[in-house]
Amino acid sequence: MHAIYTLVCCILHNYYIILAVVSAKTTPANNSKQAKAAAIPNPARELREPKRHGLIAHLVCATKFTKLDSITWACLWFADLSRLEELVSDCERGSFQAYITRQVLMESYCKTHVIDAWAVARSNNDEDEDDAENTSDDEDSATEEEPPTKKRRVTSSPEQSPSASEKEATSLANKLCTERDNASCVITGCRDPVESAHIFPKSMGKMDTQDSILTWYSLQYFWSKEKVNAWREQVNGPNRTEVCSNLLCMTNLAQKLWKKARFALKPLCLSEDRKSLQVQFYWLPVYQYRARVSATEIPSRFPKHLSGTAVHGQETVLFSIATDRNVCSGDILTFTTNDPDGHPLPSMELLDLQWVLNRVLALSGATYATDKELYTDDWSYELDFDWASEEDM
Repeated sequence: MHAIYTLVCCILHNYYIILAVVSAKTTPANNSKQAKAAAIPNPARELREPKRHGLIAHLVCATKFTKLDSITWACLWFADLSRLEELVSDCERGSFQAYITRQVLMESYCKTHVIDAWAVARSNNDEDEDDAENTSDDEDSATEEEPPTKKRRVTSSPEQSPSASEKEATSLANKLCTERDNASCVITGCRDPVESAHIFPKSMGKMDTQDSILTWYSLQYFWSKEKVNAWREQVNGPNRTEVCSNLLCMTNLAQKLWKKARFALKPLCLSEDRKSLQVQFYWLPVYQYRARVSATEIPSRFPKHLSGTAVHGQETVLFSIATDRNVCSGDILTFTTNDPDGHPLPSMELLDLQWVLNRVLALSGATYATDKELYTDDWSYELDFDWASEEDM
């Protein structure tokens, strides 16, 4: 029995590796336009990593999952490979360890809490969330489901009035950010109106101690402790989220699209003198949240040749004054400062966190899920394996 189980895991592992390699192959470009398009890195290269396919297949086999919620599913596909390797290694220690790993993955509340907190912070109570599906003429674009037309019910506990010191920190951070970015949107170059947009949401910075611990602990399910600690360190100071390095100047439209994970910024490099920072802009697809996703389902690749997104069924674009054209996926944006100490650039660590979670948010479809969909009481995952009998072998 155990030998058959091991054989099945090996077959699945090899199958997903072969499938990933085949799907990753591309046809050479035949003209300059295709060559230029092909040069744009895919915004979700993780989805085509053969090693990741093999590790997830092994993990699914070892834990006996048949279904996952789309948040857990999305987290697995964007998780650190080192964490996936550790989870697989835990499963290989025996059926009890596999059971523990399964329980960690099956426990959905913590992961939902984190992604929902990120998504809720990226929602506006006064907005109508009836966004239509993202449309694309990209040949690599997968079929995307239309987001629900009902708005998530955002609940929050009554906030205490900010103290004088908190108001002062917010005012100073906004002032420094505006001065650093020359009161211009870092995406479009527009000068008015612009506002300071938080990378790490302000509301998450106000979480109580228990929720804060839960958030960072949950992230360690899928990303290394070192990486999560680096993220946390950036908002762990006395002013928490109210610092210049956690802010970017954006127009209201750009900020709202960013908050809904309609696009993400991939941090590329910070100059040695810390006066210049490059990021790559990517429009993200829109998917529908699913309470049950086949654990073996491979996500469709993210389109990489987009020049806008669809809102209310109409295409919405961001126009760059600097380039005199629409902002497109793959565009390189450069942020600068004359004073890296007094007016620091956005934190590379926080931009990395945003790059990870915005893509998880997009793939999971949690942006447009309702409370009823996210917090269902029915978490009966299918299990077709008798753990007790395995222990007796």
